[in-house]
Amino acid sequence: MLDILIGREQFLAFYLTSGMMASCASHVISLKFKNWKNIRPSLGASGAIYACLSLVAVEFPEASVFLIFLPFFPIKIIHALPALIAFDIFGIISGKTIFDHVAHLSGALFGLYYSQYGKELYKEAAIALRKF
Repeated sequence: MLDILIGREQFLAFYLTSGMMASCASHVISLKFKNWKNIRPSLGASGAIYACLSLVAVEFPEASVFLIFLPFFPIKIIHALPALIAFDIFGIISGKTIFDHVAHLSGALFGLYYSQYGKELYKEAAIALRKF
């Protein structure tokens, strides 16, 4: 769906960049608020998935997702994403979880940022590269 919307090359760049941003944000926040010896490694892949979910939620709000535990009940992505974000905010506040909530939230924020500014930035970069 997203590869058709933004193109394969741009989707690859979007996915990899969102994963790197999610991983970097997670490590920076962890260094700021945790003991550095207790920081677990994180790849940022789940943050990249959250970025894709948030971009799809903005571009295709009527799209549906299926949860692994409720495979026969479609949920509109525009309702599922806020629930996932609320779960991650609760996880950060409670501090007792195995998930990398900061990576998830930063990935979602990256997807929202890209939905507002990404296409224009890509066009400007393509024009600048053609001149070069």
